[in-house]
Amino acid sequence: MEKKNYLIFFRKNKLIHHVTKIENFKKTIKCGELKYNSGLFNENFPQSKNSYAKYIKCISLFDLTTPNNEQILETIYCWLNIVARINNKIFINFELETISDKLILNRDFKDKATEQKRGE
Repeated sequence: MEKKNYLIFFRKNKLIHHVTKIENFKKTIKCGELKYNSGLFNENFPQSKNSYAKYIKCISLFDLTTPNNEQILETIYCWLNIVARINNKIFINFELETISDKLILNRDFKDKATEQKRGE
């Protein structure tokens, strides 16, 4: 699928997703569940081992469904950069309605990560 069609696909089907290497996906299948990286999975990026997501034991998901166009424009470059830099990747999709009560909004996540880095 061409990159420009991803946004249309995810919005049309109301999907959010996690992007990971195929080797990590195979480990996820073996575990029987998608869970935060406690060390079982290879890090996709050097900064991942010190990430706030790992600190609070959560999984980064991309929501291209609910943000408005302005919000999409604020984050799309990050998303494209991450997607482009992971070789042999797979998208693990979730229907938004099935997990919406378990999600932390990106702005709340960023605020809490900033507080944690400052030691507040």
